[in-house]
Amino acid sequence: MSATITSTGRSVDLIVVYRPPGHQYPFANFVDELTPLLEDSTLKCTPLVITGDLNIHFDNVSAPNTKRFNDLLVGYGLSNFFSDLDVVPGISDHSAIVGQLHLEKPRPVCRTKVLRNIKAIDRLSFAADVQQSNIIASCSDGIANLIDCYNSTLKTLLDVHAPAKSRPVKFRPHAPCCSISLARLFGEFFTNKIDAICTSLSPDISQRPSRTITVFDSFEPTSTEEIESLIRHTPAKSCDLDPIPTMLLKDCSHIFAPIVAEIVNLSMNNGIVPAALKLAHVHPTLKKSSLNPELLKNYRPISNLPYISKVLERVVFSRLSDYLRENNLLDSRQSAYRARVETLLVNLSNDILMEMDLGRITVLVSLDLSSAFDTVHHDILLNILSSLGIQDVVLDWFKSYLTNRQQVIIKSLVCNDCKTLQLGWSLCPPGEPISLRF
Repeated sequence: MSATITSTGRSVDLIVVYRPPGHQYPFANFVDELTPLLEDSTLKCTPLVITGDLNIHFDNVSAPNTKRFNDLLVGYGLSNFFSDLDVVPGISDHSAIVGQLHLEKPRPVCRTKVLRNIKAIDRLSFAADVQQSNIIASCSDGIANLIDCYNSTLKTLLDVHAPAKSRPVKFRPHAPCCSISLARLFGEFFTNKIDAICTSLSPDISQRPSRTITVFDSFEPTSTEEIESLIRHTPAKSCDLDPIPTMLLKDCSHIFAPIVAEIVNLSMNNGIVPAALKLAHVHPTLKKSSLNPELLKNYRPISNLPYISKVLERVVFSRLSDYLRENNLLDSRQSAYRARVETLLVNLSNDILMEMDLGRITVLVSLDLSSAFDTVHHDILLNILSSLGIQDVVLDWFKSYLTNRQQVIIKSLVCNDCKTLQLGWSLCPPGEPISLRF
């Protein structure tokens, strides 16, 4: 039996378990049935209490069943609790064991939140300062230094035009949404999910045979006009890693377009994606508002990259798409992620209707891949790109794009440690990722 107890805003999951004594119910069977219950319960953010009549001699820690049960608890981050318990005899043929759970709500503490008045910034004055800063002059030192100069210069100008103001915000340190351990728990859950899927796969990383005699070995440079058009038509979504809000950048697009174009061209010409553009902030978001927010499996990890990284991806995506389309290297049966192509739904509907006209029965088998983007093997993807004629600096760019990508789980302003991705490119690709073509 299980239940959730709520008091003064805090919840505790309670599981009551009964295990028959003696050998009529093998202990191994008990452990096998309890394990899935622990797996589901420990994926929730609320504390867990297991009680009941387990018929296990916890006072004898060397007993085989006791040792095995304690090891099971340790494996799920649980522990036995023996102190401050009272035995009340006479209620039935078993003595009752009584204890107390302290669910006091912790007192709120203050945290500092930084705010800026972005709307009050004079756009003309800000644009003039950006133009005078001469960020592009740093391009001779390499793209990594150019990105560092871009970020530091814009942060400095933002401090001048919209000084940061601090405001105290109250929060409860043990509330799930503000816990550092919860952010770490999200990170471990998402990582363990991917690891579990990958252990069941047997990837073939052998070199693929060439599918074309054409070669894609250099990128066509971007232009100020192309970048300015991208800036104007992309959503004004900002990332915490951006030096300035995206809306401010869009308002001054004519000033930023040459700078961003220089960054994009330097990346494509050298086949390098700097580390600063491969760091993602991942925000766990409920898949549906009706789902239980205390179950980690009900969350979808949404990855947020710096705005410059998104612009770079779109330019490379455009070049890659043109090459694949012009050389007929895309599967004619692929309907997803392609413009002006008859959708799969229309094809299926037509096939079903034609079979019905012939008096036949149609059976549709649908296949959904779990975490498909997150389990992409980098070597396999690079081999596929190579088989499509992608070589030299273009292939080097994709290798750099996939290598040493990092992510940080963000949950209510709290983050966990930075983690390097070994598979995929981000937990949930933002926008229109390059590899959707494959």
